[in-house]
Amino acid sequence: MEKGKILWGLLKLEGTIECLTGLHIGAGPDGIELGGVDAQVIKHPVSYEPYIPATSLRGRLRALLEKSLALETDDKKTPLESNYQVDGEGKIFIHACKTFDSSQKLCPLCRVFGSTSYPSALIVRDARLVGDEIKKDALIVYEIKTESAVDRLTSASVARAIERVPAGARFLFEIVYRAETYGGSADLVAGPNDDDKKRFKEDIENIKRALKFLEIEGLGAHTSRGYGQVRTTIKSVEWTKGAGEFSLKDEAERAFLRAAE
Repeated sequence: MEKGKILWGLLKLEGTIECLTGLHIGAGPDGIELGGVDAQVIKHPVSYEPYIPATSLRGRLRALLEKSLALETDDKKTPLESNYQVDGEGKIFIHACKTFDSSQKLCPLCRVFGSTSYPSALIVRDARLVGDEIKKDALIVYEIKTESAVDRLTSASVARAIERVPAGARFLFEIVYRAETYGGSADLVAGPNDDDKKRFKEDIENIKRALKFLEIEGLGAHTSRGYGQVRTTIKSVEWTKGAGEFSLKDEAERAFLRAAE
């Protein structure tokens, strides 16, 4: 394998995630008082504002893309194999390529999100609350949704109170894609070769695809019960040049901005 990595540039996507229904991304167990909320949303420790952790957003995007991708194998499409155990109990598996060889065609999922052997090309940052849609008198308004679990044999019900970020909340999110190639030498004037350019284009389309799936399936917990329906909007595309004069800005603008016109 040739050593070395060439960074052609960084593509930054900025946009908003708007909650169309209540959103619950849990903060984890922290004790429950009698009559209190069973599950609280995660909040910034200083401002007490809700936010969307990068791990939640990134993990959801990866999972949705993983289930929709296939590999080219002997001219036939083969679904990605969920082959890497992550929980130690055999209950949670993800797809993760085990080996890395720069001379081989890279896995379309791992080359974007990384794996145990692939460095990730994607950086996802925490999404912070913007606007005053869910603020009243400078305070954040949260929604407490009471639900009941019904015993199918006795018809007894057990109530539970779940905290949600109400519909209308907007979060500013940022995704950075590193356009990199492997190899010890490159023609900086000509830029990336045709295979690399094709790969960059496919990666952009896969990021766009994952964001679209996010809108359809939802974000956070309890999406099967109507939680977490969101709308994503890319507001700006920024390219920071690396080696040579190559740019992905036009390609990204066509994919994320002009497609919406």
